[in-house]
Amino acid sequence: MAAPDSAHDGSAVRDARPAATEAETGFPHQSKESQMLWVGLGIVYFLLLVTLGLMTIRKGHWVMFVFGIVFPVFWLIGAMMAPRGQAASSGAY
Repeated sequence: MAAPDSAHDGSAVRDARPAATEAETGFPHQSKESQMLWVGLGIVYFLLLVTLGLMTIRKGHWVMFVFGIVFPVFWLIGAMMAPRGQAASSGAY
């Protein structure tokens, strides 16, 4: 076996290529404020979906809730609809 070459031991080898640019990666560089905006909007979106989903279940629209897992617009519709069956007679609405 040959002795390992000290120049290729991997300990101090650095890539000489420059960092990838936007054109190479396809992703634009976002500022910190822009990232925080998207995170904040994502949190608001998630909270609205949970709230509307729970309202849909409480009003007795189980089928709308199940379809809303895939298509969240059904949760909005189910939350706005009048309560049905036992949910309406409970007096909670």
